[in-house]
Amino acid sequence: MNDQFRDLLNLILSQNPNIQPQELLTLVEKKKQESHGLLSDEGAIRLLAQQLSTVSIPVVGVGDQRIASLQAGLMDASIGGEVVSIGELSEFNRQDGSVGRVLRVRLEDGSGRVSCVMWDDVGVFFAQQGVSTGSRVRFEHGYTKYGRGGETEFHLGSRSSIQVLHGPTAIGRPTWQARVASLPKALGPVPSIRLRIRKLLKGRTEKGPVQALCEDDTGLVIVKFWDDTGEVALAIGEGENVLVEGAYAAERNGLLYVNVGRTSRVTRSDQPATSSPTPARIGSLNLEPVLRIICGKVVERSDAREIETREGRKARVSNIRIEDSSGRIRVSLWDKHAEFADSVRLGDLVEVAGVRIRRGFMDELEASTVFLSQTVKK
Repeated sequence: MNDQFRDLLNLILSQNPNIQPQELLTLVEKKKQESHGLLSDEGAIRLLAQQLSTVSIPVVGVGDQRIASLQAGLMDASIGGEVVSIGELSEFNRQDGSVGRVLRVRLEDGSGRVSCVMWDDVGVFFAQQGVSTGSRVRFEHGYTKYGRGGETEFHLGSRSSIQVLHGPTAIGRPTWQARVASLPKALGPVPSIRLRIRKLLKGRTEKGPVQALCEDDTGLVIVKFWDDTGEVALAIGEGENVLVEGAYAAERNGLLYVNVGRTSRVTRSDQPATSSPTPARIGSLNLEPVLRIICGKVVERSDAREIETREGRKARVSNIRIEDSSGRIRVSLWDKHAEFADSVRLGDLVEVAGVRIRRGFMDELEASTVFLSQTVKK
C-alpha cells in the first residue's frame, strides 16, 4: 500500500464514516475484478474516491514519459495527461472472423499531443468510465508504433491499465436530466436521461451491445446497451420507459449515439409515459446528428436495386419521395426497409421514424433509414 493509495483510502473513510476500512478494501478488489485487470490498486481507489467523496480528488504528479519524447518501437511505456478528444467505440471484423473493438483518444501533457488507440476490452472499459474532455488520465504499459500519416501512436492492449486521475461528476450522482435534443451540444457523460424504448435489437455477437431506438418528446436516438445492461433493457422491453444513469453520448459519422455500460444503471421509469416527438416539417429539416420522424404523401417511388457501398458491402435500396405542406424530400430505404417501397403506391400517406438527414445528390438534403428505423403506412 503506497502513500497515494493510503491518502485516498483515508479521504474516503473520513467522508464516509459508515464504511469500514475492510469493506472499502473489498470494494477496491471488486472494482479491479469488474475491470478484468485493467485497473491497478490506485486506479480502483481513485474511481471509488470520485464516486464516494464530496471534494475534488487531488491530481498527483507521476513520473511518466513525456509525450514529446515518444517514438515508435517502445514496448512498455506509461503516459499521463489531459483528454482533448474522444472518438466513438467501434467494431470491426478480423480476418479470423472474430469481432474486435477500437477506441481513439487524443491526450496532451504540455509537451505535446498523441493519439491513443485502445483495443477490445481496454476500449470498452474506457468508454464505460464517463471520461470526458478535460479529464486527467494515466495510461500504463502501452506500446508505440507508427500510425496514420506516419505519426507516432500510443496503443493500449491486453497488458495495459488505466487510471482516471481527475474527471467529471461521479457516476451515480445525477446533477441534471438530459433531453435527446440537448445531447449534440453536451457530448460526453450523461448523468441522467429518461427514454422510451421504441425498438430493441440483440447484438450480432455474444459480446456485442443490445441496440435500441429510443425517444423522448424532443427527438430519437440510438442507444447501445453493453454487458449486463443489455439484459436489463431486454427484460424491460419495447414500449416501456427507462431511466438511464451514467451513460455517455458520442457522435460518429454525423450520427449521435448513447453508450450505456457496466458502470451505468438502467431502471424501469415509474414516471408518466414519455410522448413521441411530433413528425418534423419537411421544409424545416436541416443537418444534425439526431434522428427524426417524417411523415408525408408519396409522390415518387422506385423499385429496389442492389448496390455496393463505399465500404464494399452489398446492399439493397429503394427510393421514395414524400411531401407535406412545407416541402418534399427523397427518402432512401436501405436493406430490409427497401421492401417497404413495394407496398406503397403514389398518394399513400407514410411515416418513417428514425431517419438521418444528410446531403445527397446535387447537395440536396435527403432522408435515409438506419437499421433501427420504423416504416408504416398511415
